[in-house]
Amino acid sequence: MPRDLIPSEIRDFTEENRVSTDVIEVTEDYLKQSREMILLREQKARLEAREAELKKELLAVLEAMGEPYGPEGQHRTIAFPRPIRNIARFVRQTKSTTKVDLIKAEAIARSKGIHDRLFTMQPTLDQDAVMVAVEEGLITDEELADIFPRTTTYAFVVEKAKK
Repeated sequence: MPRDLIPSEIRDFTEENRVSTDVIEVTEDYLKQSREMILLREQKARLEAREAELKKELLAVLEAMGEPYGPEGQHRTIAFPRPIRNIARFVRQTKSTTKVDLIKAEAIARSKGIHDRLFTMQPTLDQDAVMVAVEEGLITDEELADIFPRTTTYAFVVEKAKK
């Protein structure tokens, strides 16, 4: 009988393969919390969808029937006959934002001869040129790492089961 098969020297892996009760408890807690997280995400999605529906309907009613509200009457509201959970009313607020139309701004500035006064040139980094400089040995790998610092963030991602 070969030496490595002598019964007295057969290794018993039973203890090494046994899962400790701590690991089992951690696994059960993890699975319980994971189930709860999944349920909460599903509920949150349903609540957000319903909230969006209600908001759209309420805003339409406020637009059609609401009374002027706010310092200049620019908002619309309908007061509740009695507060609902300490909320007295919903208000449809008017919000205006101003954006820049660069094409029109540039055309106007050029037609007035003031383009250089209104537009400044901003330096931009040509990433391809940086990589060429690295290949040519003009920029070291360490300098490249300084130019493009790497950051690590963590996301909590849900992966759906494959069907």
